[in-house]
Amino acid sequence: DPKHVVEFIPVDLVVNHAIVIGWSVGIRGAQGPIPIYNCVSGQQNPITWGLQDEHRQKSEWVLPSSKKIFHSFMVYTTNRFVLQLVDLVYLPLIHVINSISLLRGETHIILIMYRKMKEFSKVVEFVTCRQWNFKDDNT
Repeated sequence: DPKHVVEFIPVDLVVNHAIVIGWSVGIRGAQGPIPIYNCVSGQQNPITWGLQDEHRQKSEWVLPSSKKIFHSFMVYTTNRFVLQLVDLVYLPLIHVINSISLLRGETHIILIMYRKMKEFSKVVEFVTCRQWNFKDDNT
């Protein structure tokens, strides 16, 4: 759903938090109750999937790839039939491009990348298809 909030946390922010927590425990010691730290973005500065897609599209025009074959797009659906329809459209094209690269003696990486992307989509499906409301009371 493009209206769902995405919890994107930059890696450098997570690393900075880990350093500060280590420093804080080193200075104060381990007395009292163990503090629980939370690092979230959705409460303070929410970014929806739709807004993330707008930013992705803008950056695609600012920094285009010279090796781009297809124009990227997002499909917001929980309907598996629609996703299979997208596969039905793209998979033959990917096989044609893969065959052309094999005939030219190049590596046939596009089919491998497509399969890895599909596997990754299956892994993150549970998290990305739901709305998560994380609290930032103890940040």
